[in-house]
Amino acid sequence: IEECLEGVDRVDAIVQAVRGFASGTSGPVEAANLNELVEDALRIAIIPTHSRIVVEKEFEPLSPVLCMPGEIVQVLVNLLVNAFHAMGDSGRVQLSSWQQDTEVWVCVEDDGTGISPNVIARIFDPFFTTKPVGHGTGLGLAISHSIVRNHGGSLRVESEPGHGTRFTLVLPIDAGAPSDRGAVLGDASR
Repeated sequence: IEECLEGVDRVDAIVQAVRGFASGTSGPVEAANLNELVEDALRIAIIPTHSRIVVEKEFEPLSPVLCMPGEIVQVLVNLLVNAFHAMGDSGRVQLSSWQQDTEVWVCVEDDGTGISPNVIARIFDPFFTTKPVGHGTGLGLAISHSIVRNHGGSLRVESEPGHGTRFTLVLPIDAGAPSDRGAVLGDASR
């Protein structure tokens, strides 16, 4: 019953995210510290209890970013959950942040299985997944990519099979309010 309830909660979160994009309403815009949002995401993205996954953090002081914090946490949770799944029972996730000129950077890096080049080419496509049927919707990275683009930023991926994956979230410090046009889920062009 507990697993069913968790599944219902996941489906509800996906439906709410898709509805938010369709309506263009995604929450209040406010100045937020990305280091704090990473900590919030880490509390939500629970490491599997049976695993020996180690999370290391290396945060630099950051200027506040004008954003929709709930959406940015959603992106970070998705990146963390994907990292945890990529490692299986053990491994290391390195979380880091820094500021470079007028941008803040947050990196989620794992030492998991890595991603093949043919998969990376489609990783932000809606409904694309490498997981078995019933174990993934293929919407997490597509929605995350749309959220970040809507904030005037970029979501970058680097990976090599067998050597882990690095996702880097880059957001402008002062780009004005995130777009209120609403993201189009199918527009995941890079």
